[in-house]
Amino acid sequence: MIKAIIFDYDGVIVDSFQSLHEVYKIICKELGKKCHEDIKEFQKLYGYTSKELKKNLGISEDEDKKANIIYNREIIKKDHTTFDGIKEVINELKKDYNLILISASPRKEVMHKLEKYNLSDKFDLVFASDNLGPMRKVKAIAEAFKKMNLKSDEVIMIGDRTVDYNEGIKAGLKSNHIILVEYGWGYDKDKIKQKFLVKKPSDLIEAVKIIDKNARTNPN
Repeated sequence: MIKAIIFDYDGVIVDSFQSLHEVYKIICKELGKKCHEDIKEFQKLYGYTSKELKKNLGISEDEDKKANIIYNREIIKKDHTTFDGIKEVINELKKDYNLILISASPRKEVMHKLEKYNLSDKFDLVFASDNLGPMRKVKAIAEAFKKMNLKSDEVIMIGDRTVDYNEGIKAGLKSNHIILVEYGWGYDKDKIKQKFLVKKPSDLIEAVKIIDKNARTNPN
């Protein structure tokens, strides 16, 4: 049976890609780099992770720390909202499951938005990047398992990009327990075959029910 659900933050809960684009325009301006004004062209540069984006923008390793400082300073100012219906989904799933949030975004930004949208009390654990360095999803999943005494087949993970799927697999999650939503940032997941088509947040309820039912019927 399913005991916990791991949520990604950007692209699953908050609609933040426009905000990210605006912040990187500020970063590039302060670092003397060029950043596409067109969000579609910027999206092509983003690649697999933000590390790849910085490389594509010409941000060196020496400039990376300054870029992160600017990002942390600016992203919390942005007023990106939650996706329509996701708050209701979280509230509904909280009735039956432990909820965990794992995000590479700065902890200050994540907690600020969760509090703003009255979601901070819905998550039993929140992992995010802090002053000690970026959050590592595989490590965070392992820590969540340990803290909550979970087995890999008792967990569902919800993300929106290929990197979410790959990190989930590395952490030992079952492939059919990983849901990549269609409504988020997920422009790079064409090669990942998905059993569930989640076009809007409300579709997550049915997907979770099906996975939980299958887990109860066919344990291990």
